[in-house]
Amino acid sequence: MIGLITTSDSRSITLRPSLPPHYPGVVLPGSTRFSFQETFGEVILQEFRAAQYAVSYYIFYFTEKITLLAREENFPFQSLVALKSPASLHIAGAGKLHLRENQHAFFSDTSGERKFIFEQDKEYHLFCASYAQELAGQILPLFPPLQSSGRKKNFSFLLRPGRTIGLEMLDIIHNLLHCPFEGNLQQLYFENKVREYLFLVLAKSNPEPEYATRLSPSETTALYQAREIILADIEKHYTIGELARQVHLNEFKLKAGFRQLFGTGIFECLLGARMQKARSLLLETDQPIKQIASMTGYRRVTSFITAFRRHFGYTPGSVRRKGRGT
Repeated sequence: MIGLITTSDSRSITLRPSLPPHYPGVVLPGSTRFSFQETFGEVILQEFRAAQYAVSYYIFYFTEKITLLAREENFPFQSLVALKSPASLHIAGAGKLHLRENQHAFFSDTSGERKFIFEQDKEYHLFCASYAQELAGQILPLFPPLQSSGRKKNFSFLLRPGRTIGLEMLDIIHNLLHCPFEGNLQQLYFENKVREYLFLVLAKSNPEPEYATRLSPSETTALYQAREIILADIEKHYTIGELARQVHLNEFKLKAGFRQLFGTGIFECLLGARMQKARSLLLETDQPIKQIASMTGYRRVTSFITAFRRHFGYTPGSVRRKGRGT
């Protein structure tokens, strides 16, 4: 969580332990929340913290160009994503980091010193997934040596910064920010999602894990079975853990082997099947778009429309209008 914030011209930013009144935005379930509101800007910080990881969601808006000086108390391994508006910050020991919208950086940092640079009248949304050494150490060794750069005493980039995150990673971020569970189920849900997210951060940048080519006949059979399970009911979204248990593979072998064998990720396979069915229903039936969304696994029609547009480059409504010759 970011704390001890001041501006470069020594104005103090005192955070209150609550969201602003009538706040209309995303509320990270189960999170600790802080906010600041004054005439020159607004800051909203939310964090869900567990023993081995943390998920943070930050919103910044200022009516003038401003530089914030802050110290971030988080786990050493971090993936930072610019969800809305390009982000510019200076990290102690690493220099300036600039991320375009939907780009991320994955780094190791023990200093926590940050300098954020915000332009006038822009709203910034940042997402950060942070991992303790113990949790990251379970996954990092499964990949080829990471190409570190900008290595200093307390900091190093583990992947080249500025990579664009894919639909799978955006989907996980969305699911975390809109977690439907509470209590112990919420804890379990977050733990599974942050592990999956870290795996994707590494897999997208290192598509050939060391063990990816070592698929035994029984493992290959299990991977085909996993694909059959996914495609048999596309309305259902299996967690990686559920699918791995059904086909008797460990989660990392399932993810890497699936991509190697079929040339696509598990989520991408499901998404592709959903989108093809949705397009066929739009063209061949008169069923409402809301019903088609439900039939293809989406509880919210807005989520369906967004996924459809990202996949095909056009909206479900335009497919139906074109099919009817309008």
